[in-house]
Amino acid sequence: MAKINEELLDHLFHLAKIEKEHNPQRRQKLLNDLEKILNYFNQLQEVETQEVEPMTGGTFLANVFRKDEEKIFSPQEKEEAKERSLAQFSSREERFLKTPPVFD
Repeated sequence: MAKINEELLDHLFHLAKIEKEHNPQRRQKLLNDLEKILNYFNQLQEVETQEVEPMTGGTFLANVFRKDEEKIFSPQEKEEAKERSLAQFSSREERFLKTPPVFD
């Protein structure tokens, strides 16, 4: 059974570069939660994996991509594509496109 003590909890705070928790109830909850997590990993170590083939990823499926092909556009086609792209923006300022703010 994994046991996390106060000293180890303080060390984890230091390693994670986060401020230490001073509230005793919250510290106890963290200790209990970390102990549950480590106990879960201990359970995983008990699983028999001798006959299991290791995987390098989450699936054996492979991506299928189309071949990259160079496309040559005429100046008129380039201008039409540019106008279609610019038409998607409701607001412009000079040569810049304005978008809604990401942060308030």
